[in-house]
Amino acid sequence: MALNCALLLFILAVFVVVQLYASLPRLPPARIATRLDFEFYRQHHRAFHGEAGANALKRFIVAHAAPRDSAVVIDVGANLGQATLPSDASVRTKHEVAIGYAFSPSTCFHLIEPNRANVNVLRQRAAALPCAIVTEAAVSSMPGTATFALGDNRNVAGNEHGALAPFAAATSTSMLVNVTTLNAYVALYAIASIDFLKIDTEGYDALVLEGASEILHSVRMILFECHKLQLAAYGGPNTSLARTAHALWKHGHFNTFIVSPRWFVRVTDDRRFDEMLQWQNCFAIRTPDALVSLLTRTFVV
Repeated sequence: MALNCALLLFILAVFVVVQLYASLPRLPPARIATRLDFEFYRQHHRAFHGEAGANALKRFIVAHAAPRDSAVVIDVGANLGQATLPSDASVRTKHEVAIGYAFSPSTCFHLIEPNRANVNVLRQRAAALPCAIVTEAAVSSMPGTATFALGDNRNVAGNEHGALAPFAAATSTSMLVNVTTLNAYVALYAIASIDFLKIDTEGYDALVLEGASEILHSVRMILFECHKLQLAAYGGPNTSLARTAHALWKHGHFNTFIVSPRWFVRVTDDRRFDEMLQWQNCFAIRTPDALVSLLTRTFVV
């Protein structure tokens, strides 16, 4: 009798523990085999520095994306189009890999850039493509106008590191620019789906995504710079990487990763990610997606 009572108590205890575990809040399930812990990222953070991870990811997409009849690529902070437009002799880059026509031979490119000197180059490049739309504007969380400061580290077209003020450091040159949101832009052009969204706005990437909350469900994947999010125009730590990843899951069921040529590290709610300031890129992919299994085999930790 005593043995039976002990067995019943054990079964009851196991049942209670299982129920308690099931009721605990958990992060969205990872669809890619990755490290979830911050410590791995801390120990290997140098491998995530710079453009190498983004380039490896873009090479993978170019090699494995299944072509379809039509596709849309949106480039926010397009600069000269190095990250998205098919390569041509007019723009030479040392380290940038372009998405080009990875998704479709009839891809339509939407290039959004506030610096007029860069816009002039983009329009010349766009004129040679079947479908490319260039818009002279900045992108943020709300429409209007803002001061755009040109960086001192300039390329031949005018600037390399321009950004909206007040985030941008004081420079000798600035201009007033129109500001739009991705919600408004996508509605204006009646874009039904977006295969690839690239964002490089020198710290404003979180605000660009905030202004895209209504259209994220139509985006397949996003590549963005994620090392300056907490330094953006307002909110300070409220625009952290952890909060950005949470918003991407909430509005579009995206899993977000910091990328390197070898590894993906999934962003969790560990705020220490925001303390590891270095030049790095993040990739978000909406689940489920056919590319996920291939990504798993390529970028396994």
